[in-house]
Amino acid sequence: MRKKMPKSQVMDVKKATMEFTLLDQYGNPYPNIAKQKVVFYKAGEENEKVIFQTLVLDPSNKDYDPDKHGRLLVFTFATKKAGIYKNVQVFPIIEITDKFYGEIIDWE
Repeated sequence: MRKKMPKSQVMDVKKATMEFTLLDQYGNPYPNIAKQKVVFYKAGEENEKVIFQTLVLDPSNKDYDPDKHGRLLVFTFATKKAGIYKNVQVFPIIEITDKFYGEIIDWE
């Protein structure tokens, strides 16, 4: 997952944590689905914007560390399987029309 931010707002930020809420097609949060926290790492700059990504180094690289380089995000209809598994973070979805609402909750 990738997010672009204006350079002037995040000059010294190296990583940011976002919290995502699963919403139904009408924008209502599902009451029984926990919010998902995801860390975004600074990956570079493009057109006066800073690029943050959830994965900045290929997990097959010998120097890869999920706590320093992020995780691959995958989605599942098996909502009980949501969570972090080594190099992968699993996001729940219930319907194909679902969407996510995200907020930045922390940055370093």
